[in-house]
Amino acid sequence: MKTKELRPINPTPEGVGISAEFINDIINRIEDLVQVAELQKPIAGQGIAIQYTATGAVISEYYPS
Repeated sequence: MKTKELRPINPTPEGVGISAEFINDIINRIEDLVQVAELQKPIAGQGIAIQYTATGAVISEYYPS
């Protein structure tokens, strides 16, 4: 994994500047999290549908036509 602990950015009266390196670290971290989620995602069997939400997953039965 490419992830590492992110450091907090404290604002100054002039504002906050974010470097391209820091933005790329954030992008890499998000990509890693998405990859982990995809690897952990269960595979639904025939007649089972899994819908992912922000708070969890809804597992339901369906009948393909």
